[in-house]
Amino acid sequence: MFLFLDYYNLSLFLGGLVALLSGTAVYFNDHRKTENKAWMLLNISTAVWSFGYFGMIISTDTNAALFANWVLHAGAILIPIFYLFFVTALTNTTNAHRGTLVALLPVALFFLYQDTSLAFVRDVFTKGPFVY
Repeated sequence: MFLFLDYYNLSLFLGGLVALLSGTAVYFNDHRKTENKAWMLLNISTAVWSFGYFGMIISTDTNAALFANWVLHAGAILIPIFYLFFVTALTNTTNAHRGTLVALLPVALFFLYQDTSLAFVRDVFTKGPFVY
């Protein structure tokens, strides 16, 4: 398979790579800090979304595109929770918002479960310049 590099797939691949590098660098700078852990989780979920989107737009068959779609939605579901966790850690208000963070976990788990079902994404199709 020849991978044609254009703006879309190159930016998604590089975005995922930068997110992984940023999360890793900050985490290993001081892994004991809560905000560094939260930043790493936020960046991992962003990288999962980015790589999933990359995989979807370079897919040449429906099954690969559906799997990549599942991956990108899994990352997208986790981004808001990890963003809130990062903001509360950065502002030293995690304890004050612990109830909200804990209440959002079952919501995220519900959507992650739904992500694997046909209720979330039934099919993929050609749109614009993308095969899927």
